[in-house]
Amino acid sequence: MNPLRKKNQSRTDNVEENVIFFFWNNKKYFANKGDSIAAGLLANNQHVIGRSFKYHRPRGIMSAGVEEAGALVTIGNGAYTEANVRATTTELTQGLSVYSQNAWPSVKFDIGSILNVLGRFLRWFY
Repeated sequence: MNPLRKKNQSRTDNVEENVIFFFWNNKKYFANKGDSIAAGLLANNQHVIGRSFKYHRPRGIMSAGVEEAGALVTIGNGAYTEANVRATTTELTQGLSVYSQNAWPSVKFDIGSILNVLGRFLRWFY
């Protein structure tokens, strides 16, 4: 399935029917049934999950529980969208759409990250 996942180390047996797909920023990925969003993203080598609110610095998954503050995502489509969902506690389902937050146009290249560079020059504003 993936080089980052060990064989037969899932909560369920690693057989074909226990593999599900999900969408991360409109790109299709695969995970094991019962995995959290964070586990599915890390297994597919996705380490930058979102951006910080003020300076748009990259944020990733640092813990595995409810205390995780950096892995907030948006799930669903259209009227069924739910924002600020914790990726470490939400289970993946078949065909779930997951999106990053605080990043435009993508989480890898964010226009707002220019504030990180210009932030030291804006001190006169305070």
